Amino acid sequence: FLYTNNVTSLEPAVLDVGNMCHQCDESCLQCTGAGIASCTACQNNMVLHNGQCLLRCPTGTFFSIIA
Repeated sequence: FLYTNNVTSLEPAVLDVGNMCHQCDESCLQCTGAGIASCTACQNNMVLHNGQCLLRCPTGTFFSIIA
Protein backbone atom coordinates (compact mmCIF):
# COMPACT_ATOMS: atom_id res chain seq x y z
CA PHE A 1 0.00 0.00 0.00
CA LEU A 2 1.16 3.53 -0.69
CA TYR A 3 -0.17 6.50 1.24
CA THR A 4 0.74 10.16 0.96
CA ASN A 5 0.99 11.06 4.65
CA ASN A 6 0.51 8.26 7.16
CA VAL A 7 0.00 4.53 7.08
CA THR A 8 -3.68 3.72 7.44
CA SER A 9 -4.46 0.06 7.83
CA LEU A 10 -6.78 -2.39 9.50
CA GLU A 11 -3.72 -4.43 10.37
CA PRO A 12 -2.15 -3.41 13.70
CA ALA A 13 1.37 -4.50 12.76
CA VAL A 14 2.33 -2.26 9.85
CA LEU A 15 5.51 -0.22 9.59
CA ASP A 16 5.65 3.04 7.62
CA VAL A 17 8.93 3.35 5.72
CA GLY A 18 9.12 6.19 3.22
CA ASN A 19 5.31 6.27 2.90
CA MET A 20 5.28 2.58 2.01
CA CYS A 21 3.52 0.15 4.31
CA HIS A 22 5.46 -2.99 5.18
CA GLN A 23 4.02 -5.84 7.20
CA CYS A 24 5.79 -6.58 10.49
CA ASP A 25 6.62 -10.18 11.30
CA GLU A 26 3.40 -12.03 12.16
CA SER A 27 4.46 -12.43 15.80
CA CYS A 28 4.90 -8.65 16.27
CA LEU A 29 2.23 -6.24 17.38
CA GLN A 30 4.58 -3.34 16.52
CA CYS A 31 8.01 -3.26 14.91
CA THR A 32 10.88 -1.04 13.79
CA GLY A 33 11.67 -2.95 10.60
CA ALA A 34 11.06 -6.09 8.64
CA GLY A 35 12.21 -9.39 10.01
CA ILE A 36 11.74 -11.56 13.04
CA ALA A 37 14.11 -9.57 15.31
CA SER A 38 12.53 -6.11 14.81
CA CYS A 39 9.55 -6.38 17.18
CA THR A 40 8.94 -3.68 19.78
CA ALA A 41 5.67 -5.19 21.07
CA CYS A 42 4.21 -8.68 20.78
CA GLN A 43 0.86 -10.28 20.10
CA ASN A 44 -1.05 -11.58 23.15
CA ASN A 45 0.49 -14.49 25.07
CA MET A 46 3.97 -13.83 23.68
CA VAL A 47 7.04 -12.33 25.37
CA LEU A 48 9.53 -9.88 23.86
CA HIS A 49 13.19 -10.93 24.05
CA ASN A 50 15.94 -9.14 22.07
CA GLY A 51 13.45 -7.90 19.47
CA GLN A 52 11.82 -11.30 19.00
CA CYS A 53 8.37 -12.40 20.16
CA LEU A 54 8.55 -15.82 21.77
CA LEU A 55 5.99 -18.18 23.28
CA ARG A 56 8.00 -18.34 26.52
CA CYS A 57 11.14 -16.88 28.03
CA PRO A 58 14.41 -18.52 26.98
CA THR A 59 16.19 -20.82 29.45
CA GLY A 60 17.99 -18.77 32.09
CA THR A 61 15.60 -15.80 31.80
CA PHE A 62 12.34 -14.86 33.49
CA PHE A 63 9.31 -12.70 32.68
CA SER A 64 9.21 -9.22 34.17
CA ILE A 65 6.76 -6.38 33.55
CA ILE A 66 8.53 -3.06 33.02
CA ALA A 67 6.43 -0.11 34.18
